[in-house]
Amino acid sequence: LGWACWKTYLGRPEADGNRCTSMGILGGSLGASGHAEEALPVLGATLAVARRYFSHDIDGVLTAQTEVANCLCTIGREHDAHVIMCEIYNTRKAAKGPMDGQTIQAALNYAGCLGASGAHEEALKLLRKTLPDAQRALGESNDCTTRPGGMRIFL
Repeated sequence: LGWACWKTYLGRPEADGNRCTSMGILGGSLGASGHAEEALPVLGATLAVARRYFSHDIDGVLTAQTEVANCLCTIGREHDAHVIMCEIYNTRKAAKGPMDGQTIQAALNYAGCLGASGAHEEALKLLRKTLPDAQRALGESNDCTTRPGGMRIFL
């Protein structure tokens, strides 16, 4: 379906929002179906287009960056993913503050990347710093702070 979506909008100008979205869908579909190596250049192109034409949409650019970082992690390039996740987390924290839901999710993504690259102590330090903000912002019973895969599991 990702290819069908991409082919539908291929003939449109590079700055067309639907074309950019379809490219992201194609990259995500490739990654989700076990073709991360093939997904990486598509996701990289999506990020480049987002930066070039949609730089005013910070959330869109950061989402595209997250997709690239997740793909890098999947193909074993954890260090490269770690650098991008750090940038995403710091950008979200500066723009929206530490108690914003997207900032908290970026912290979880960054911590996961740190753990995958072997920096377990750094990941724990980040989660310990983020958990109180997450509990205040989302509540102590929120899945993010209590469920397996959320912050509490790591502490």
